[in-house]
Amino acid sequence: MIRRFESVQKRANSLFVFIAIIGAALAGFIYTNATHIQDDSRTLVEVQLPALDDLQVIDSELTELERILYEYYATQNRRLYNEDYTQTLSRLESAIYQFKPATPDKQLLLVLELNLADIVAMSKSLDVNLNGPTNWDLAREQMAEISTKRRNILPVLNQAKTLINEYVEQGYLEANTNLDIAIYVVAAYSLFITLLIFAFARYVRKYIMLGFMNERLALFAKRNPNPIISIDYDLTISYQNPATDILLTELKLSSALELLSGSLSRQLKSARENTANHPYQSKVKGRTFSYLINWLDDIQAFDIHLTEVTAEKEAQLQLEYIAYHHDISELYNGVKFQADLSELTSRQKHFWLMLIELPDYGDVMADYGLTGASDMVFHVARELKSVFELSKQTLSLNSNIYHVADASFAIIFNTAHHQNNLLDKVSYELSQHFKQAIKTANGKQLIPLKIGITEYPNVAKNESELMLQAKIALDNATEQARPIRYYSTELGDKHARLVQLNNQLKTAIEKNQLALYYQPQFSLTQDQFNGAEALIRWKTETGFISPAEFIPIAENSGMILELGHWIIKTAFTQVAIWQDSMEPGSRIAVNISPRQFIQPGFVNEIRAMLEQTGARAHRIELEITEGTIMENETYGVDVLNQLKALGLAIAIDDFGTGYSSLSYLRHFPVDKLKIDQSFIKSLERNKADQAIVLTLCQLGKNVNLKVIAEGVESREQLALLRGFDCDEIQGYFYSKPLTVEEFEYFIAQSYV
Repeated sequence: MIRRFESVQKRANSLFVFIAIIGAALAGFIYTNATHIQDDSRTLVEVQLPALDDLQVIDSELTELERILYEYYATQNRRLYNEDYTQTLSRLESAIYQFKPATPDKQLLLVLELNLADIVAMSKSLDVNLNGPTNWDLAREQMAEISTKRRNILPVLNQAKTLINEYVEQGYLEANTNLDIAIYVVAAYSLFITLLIFAFARYVRKYIMLGFMNERLALFAKRNPNPIISIDYDLTISYQNPATDILLTELKLSSALELLSGSLSRQLKSARENTANHPYQSKVKGRTFSYLINWLDDIQAFDIHLTEVTAEKEAQLQLEYIAYHHDISELYNGVKFQADLSELTSRQKHFWLMLIELPDYGDVMADYGLTGASDMVFHVARELKSVFELSKQTLSLNSNIYHVADASFAIIFNTAHHQNNLLDKVSYELSQHFKQAIKTANGKQLIPLKIGITEYPNVAKNESELMLQAKIALDNATEQARPIRYYSTELGDKHARLVQLNNQLKTAIEKNQLALYYQPQFSLTQDQFNGAEALIRWKTETGFISPAEFIPIAENSGMILELGHWIIKTAFTQVAIWQDSMEPGSRIAVNISPRQFIQPGFVNEIRAMLEQTGARAHRIELEITEGTIMENETYGVDVLNQLKALGLAIAIDDFGTGYSSLSYLRHFPVDKLKIDQSFIKSLERNKADQAIVLTLCQLGKNVNLKVIAEGVESREQLALLRGFDCDEIQGYFYSKPLTVEEFEYFIAQSYV
C-alpha cells in the first residue's frame, strides 16, 4: 500500500512537476503575449490616440490661421497679423512638432510642412502688400492661394488620420491574435486541468478585451477638444466629456442641451430613422456650432459631436458680402445684379430696368487719375443711394440699386407696367439732384448722368434683349438736352443699322467696295488748280454710304486703323502715278484720324509707305485736326517734326472749331490752316461767321501759314474769301469730289 502510495505519490509528483512545468511554460508564454499586448496598448494610448488629437489641433489651427488672414485682408488691422496670426502659427507649429513622433508616413509630414511653409511665405507677401500701396487684385490672389494651400493640407491630414486609424486597427488585431493564441493554449491546458480553468480563461479574455476597449473609448472622448454628448431618446444626458463642461462654463449655460438646436427632437428622430448623417447648426450667444448626431443601436443612445464654426461662418458671411457688393460703393455689384436679373426673367416677373452712366468718368480719370475717379464714383454712389432710398420710401417702390461697372449703375423696379410715371419721377429726381455740384475729394464737381430705361417682358423678351435695349437707350441719351431715354423701336432700328454697317465695313476692303475720290483745290492767289483732297467713298450693293455715317463707326470699333492704312496706301500709290505730271507746288491732301496719329509706329508707317509706293513726300499733305495734336501737345509736336523731316506738308484740319490759338500755332511745324466748312456754309448771310473767317485768315497770315476754306459753294462766298485774303478754296463751286478718271480729265481741262 505504502509502495503503491509512494508510486501514486511519485506519479502525482511527476504529474505535478509535469503540470507545473507546463504551467510555467504556459505562464511564460502567456506572460510574453501579455507583454506584447501591453506594448501594443501603450502605443495606441500614448502615441496613436494623442496623434489623432494633434491632427485635430492642426486642422483647427489651420482654419483659425486662414480666418485671421481673411480678417486681416478685410480690415488691414496689422495687429491681427503681428499678434493673433503669430500666436496661432506658434500653436500650429507646436502641434506639428508633437505629431512628428507618431507620424505614420514621413512623406505626409514633409507635404504638410511644405504647404505650411508656402502659407507662411504667402502670408508674409500678403502682409507686405497690405502695408504698402495695396494691390487688391494681388491680395485676392494671395488669399486664394492661401486657401488653396490650406485645402491641400486637408487631404494630408485625412490621410494621416486614416493611417493612424489603420495602425490602431492593426494593433487591435495583433492584440486579438496574441490573445487568441494564449486562450487556445490555456484552453488546451484546461482540458486536462478543469473546466473551471477554461471558463476562467474565457472570462479573462472577455475582461481584457472589454477593459482595453473601454480604456480606448474613454480616453478618446476625454481627450477630444470638441464637446461630445451622449443622450437617451428622452433627452436625458448620460455622458458629456470635459470639453463640454469647459464650454458650458465659458458660455454660462446649465445644460449641454442648450448648445443644440431647438429642433433637437426632430433631428434625433431623423438620425434614428435615416442612415445618412448630415451636420446641423446651432447659434448660442453669438457663437455658431456644427454637430453630427449618431444613433448607437446597441446601447440605445445618441452620440453628438460638436464643433465650433463661428470663425468659419463669419468668414463665409464676409466672403458672401464681398462677392455681392462693390468694393468702392458697397452697393450690390454686377454679380448680384446678374443673379437677380436671371431670377426675375426666369420667373417672368414684370419689371423696369434703368441703367445709369457717368459720361465724365474718363475725363476725371485723365485729370485726377484712378484714385480721383474712384473717389468721384464713391460720392456719386452715395448721392444716388440717398436719392434712391428717399424715392423708394416716398413712392413705395420695390426696387434695388446696383453698381455694375466702374462708372455704371443699374436700378431694377419691380412695378406694374402702367407705373412708368413712377420711373419718370425717380429719373427726374436723379437728374435734378445731379444738376448741382456734389462734394468730392477734389472739391465740388458738377457730374452729369445719362439714363437709359427699358421694360420686361412687354418690350424686352429675354435677358439679353433687356440689357441690349437698356444700353441702346443709354447710348442715345445726351448729357444736356435729353439725359433720360426710354428704349423705342426707332432707337432699336438705329442700333441695328449701326451693327449692320459695322459688320459690312469689316469686309468692305476685301470686297473692293471702297474708293478714293479727289476734290480739287483752287489757289486764289495764282488763279489755278493747286491740289486736291483724297476723300473716301463706300459703295455697297444698295448704294453709297455717307462717310459721316461710317467713319464714326470705324473709329468706335477700332477699324479706323485698318481703314486709315488703306487710305494712305491707296492715296500714296495714286500720287506716285500723278506726281511727274502735277504742277509745281500742288499736293494731294490725305486726312489722318486721331487714332492713327497717336499710334507709336505712325511715322514709321508713313516712311515705309513712301518707300513702298515711290510717292514723293513733297507731293503729299497730311491733314490733322488741332484737337488731335493738343490732346498731348509734347508728343504731337514731336510727331509733326518727324513728319516734316520726311518732307511732308502738314495742314490743320477743321481749323476754328477747336483751340485756334496763336500761341500754339507759333511753335507747331505746320504749313496750312483749313477753315471748317461750318463757317463757310452761311458766310454771305451771317456777319458773325464773316468776322470769324476774317479773323482766322488774319491769324494764318500773322504766323506765315496758308489758309484754305472748304465747303465753298457760291460766287458770293468766293468774293468774300478773296476780300479776306484767303489763299485757297475747296468746294462744289470749284468742283465736286471726282473719281480717278474724272479727276484726271478735270486736270487735263484745267491746263488747256
